[in-house]
Amino acid sequence: MNILYNLLLHLLAPFALLRLLCKSRKNRDYCRHISERFARCLPPALPNGLWVHAVSVGEFLAIRPLLDSLLAQHPDLNLWLTCTTPTGRAQIAQYQARHPQRITYSYLPYDTIANCRRILAHIRPRALILMETEIWPNLIRLAARAGVPVILTNARLSAKSLRGYHRYARHLLREPLAHLQINAQTRNDARRFRKLGVPAANISITPNLKYQTPPETPLPPDIAAARQPDTWIAASTHPGEDESAIAAHRILQQTLPHARLIL
Repeated sequence: MNILYNLLLHLLAPFALLRLLCKSRKNRDYCRHISERFARCLPPALPNGLWVHAVSVGEFLAIRPLLDSLLAQHPDLNLWLTCTTPTGRAQIAQYQARHPQRITYSYLPYDTIANCRRILAHIRPRALILMETEIWPNLIRLAARAGVPVILTNARLSAKSLRGYHRYARHLLREPLAHLQINAQTRNDARRFRKLGVPAANISITPNLKYQTPPETPLPPDIAAARQPDTWIAASTHPGEDESAIAAHRILQQTLPHARLIL
């Protein structure tokens, strides 16, 4: 299974590049720093570093309070932050500007053996923290072999994902999962990770980091409005749903004339 997985990664590499180039037609940032996705042309690593991977904006914003705490409580600790999207990179760049002597960042390389070996040898992290669903077999396996503890924090696993992993990737994930520490969001997530093969001793349940983020001060106007009484939100709507939400809001206003809709 490992051989097949690594063969597929190499076969898909040209298509991954093509995908980046296609996305760059709408966002030029996708064609920048491509070498980092192959663990090349990386910025200099800082000593005594902790590697934290947050996929994009949402994951980074969720883990930012933890990063603040680590930097404050461990003045000897430095951070290497990775992401996979330009929007996530922009957020990390802003954060790094506040701690330029203690934070370095790059894109997460594709999960080939060569890429993982290069970046692990470059960073030499004390530990690796992955967010939510970022289970990368080669990265986790090679980090464990190098003596680098790997933690999947704010971890979640849906029933659908469990079925998919169990059916198609059970043997591929056997070794990585044996070394993975899981901080699960809920008991159901913890139960699913146990079914997937993570030892029960390696699993703990911790609060969802996204609910631990302190509010901005002062609050942005839209968030402040959301805290007013009789306010409801229609988010992530699709074509045709906006009209339904507005129609429902007009009906609601017959009973609650001061109701607010954030669309």
